[in-house]
Amino acid sequence: MVKQERKGRTVLFIITALTVSVAFSFYLYRSGSFPKGIDTDTFGHLFKSNYLYHSIRQGVWYPIYTEYWYNGMELFRYWPPLSYYILTGFQFCTGGDVMHAFYIYTGFVLFVNMMGWLLFGRREKREGLAFVMGLLFFFCPDNLRILFAEGNVPRILITALLPWLFYFLWEVIAYKKRKMLIPLAVCMCVITVTHFMIAAMAGVSAFLFCVVYGLADRKWRPGMSAVIDLLLSYLVTGVFLLPGLTGGGILSQNSEASVSTISQWAQDAARSLNPFIRYEDLSQFYFGAAIFVIIVLGMVAANKDTAAGFVTAFLIFISTTTTVST
Repeated sequence: MVKQERKGRTVLFIITALTVSVAFSFYLYRSGSFPKGIDTDTFGHLFKSNYLYHSIRQGVWYPIYTEYWYNGMELFRYWPPLSYYILTGFQFCTGGDVMHAFYIYTGFVLFVNMMGWLLFGRREKREGLAFVMGLLFFFCPDNLRILFAEGNVPRILITALLPWLFYFLWEVIAYKKRKMLIPLAVCMCVITVTHFMIAAMAGVSAFLFCVVYGLADRKWRPGMSAVIDLLLSYLVTGVFLLPGLTGGGILSQNSEASVSTISQWAQDAARSLNPFIRYEDLSQFYFGAAIFVIIVLGMVAANKDTAAGFVTAFLIFISTTTTVST
């Protein structure tokens, strides 16, 4: 009886998540909402997908070069291609309309995000709470900035993949399930072939979490296994990652350029917690006052098993401030 009830809750979760995702895509379509692309290259991302779509139609599944951008450029040599292939797949569903494909893409990403939170809900037997948390996470301020201000196709997909990554990581270090090292590695590989910089940041965050959890739990082997697993995942994706490290990608920048790039992702602590900052500029990074309050309360009230996540989140917040990053 209990298993049937849990199965029913899971099915209800999936149906509701799918309904919300479709409704979200339809709302964007009907309202004509589209990323503003403030100081970003929104249409550059859509150009890559559109060019890939027409190349595939001509029988070229991995176009190397296009003469239609700058003085000619290599589309995917220095930038991972996975998100563009997904968007292109939806473009086939819309008869070649990349704008409409983007609307479907956003709903798809929302659904993938919700399925990641379903894993947490089934683990803790709190599917209802997981559904609420999934929506809150997807629509949190910075994720909305990436979706509606930047329109960064790879980073939008990363938003949906992070819950999966940290669920598998939690299974490895908290529940000592070594078999979860395989899906953890697969998830990190998918993230890496989506966005190199975010993959590096996710790896650093995971490493930091393993260290904090190890200090609290006094058991280092699960955390070390997870870290090694993530490092090996980077090596597996080396055919994509190596050009980004050695060629024209972000990771190959010199030290001054790298500092400049990192500084663009940082924000003064007072502005980062100011809930009115978005009224000034939608593209401004906003960590979130509500999230910060939850983090502080979590560090104070949580037990030793769950406090590690709050401490890690607090350290990540500190690292996003201009005082630390510069």
